[in-house]
Amino acid sequence: MKAILRRNEHSNLQTLGEFQLFDGEELVMECKTLELPWKDNQNSISCIPTGSYKAVFRDFGNYAGRAYHIQELDGSEVKGRSGILIHSGNFFTDTRGCILLGTGYADLEVKSKGIKKDGVLDLVNSRNTINKLIEIVGDKELTLDVIGEPESEITVTTIELDLETAPFQPNDRAVVNVKTILNFRSAPEKSAPKVLASGLANGTFVQILEMKGEWAKVFAPTVRGWVHGNFVKKDGKEAVVNTESGRLNVRTLPEVSSQAINALEKGTLLEVLKEQDEWLEVTALSVEGYVYGEYLSK
Repeated sequence: MKAILRRNEHSNLQTLGEFQLFDGEELVMECKTLELPWKDNQNSISCIPTGSYKAVFRDFGNYAGRAYHIQELDGSEVKGRSGILIHSGNFFTDTRGCILLGTGYADLEVKSKGIKKDGVLDLVNSRNTINKLIEIVGDKELTLDVIGEPESEITVTTIELDLETAPFQPNDRAVVNVKTILNFRSAPEKSAPKVLASGLANGTFVQILEMKGEWAKVFAPTVRGWVHGNFVKKDGKEAVVNTESGRLNVRTLPEVSSQAINALEKGTLLEVLKEQDEWLEVTALSVEGYVYGEYLSK
């Protein structure tokens, strides 16, 4: 089967488009899409480049049994990215570069989660749309052509979020708003150790877990890199950081001399992407810590 995603609307917050699925020459499904804006393929804050890919049924890790893993045609991860999926979600903050599917758009309000209307179009009926895709495709592989204007020629519409200026509440979504890097700490104090050595980049979306004075405890995007197998406890495609003391360095390459891009606390859950000798390429399944609330915006 072959799918085509046509991007047709670009803003500073998200990219909207149309998804069509073909079985031979027959159109068997069509729906709407929601992705992050184009930001030069930067991890966690950009949609993926236009191009030809394949999508493989996801049978492990996050979204197992309810998503498709987008890969290059040779089976490798999307260039410069990892864990890019087609999955369900309603808001642009539900994706870190993945493709969300739904039947249409509306400015949603979810009172049970404290989500208010913000003037931005959200996806509707997303889970049922993914279920329909799985019902048609099953565990088969499909090709995916992502098409649209060349990235260098995209015209971006600026959307201003229409939100109240009230303090953040649990389950609110926020964006890092700094000139450089925001420190991400293990406790709500400036002297606390950093959870991620590299901090959080400007424009990173996070989910508020709780507020403690001027500090916000948040979920941050996943972290990808190489760790030494001696310091994790592995079980199939999942692992957990198992250091005796201190944190585990995440490196750019499977060698001790390569740059440490992050450091993870003992007990952090990992998804194993690849193994090479004694090294594992992993993404952290969930990372939480504290940031100074002044540098977040709704």
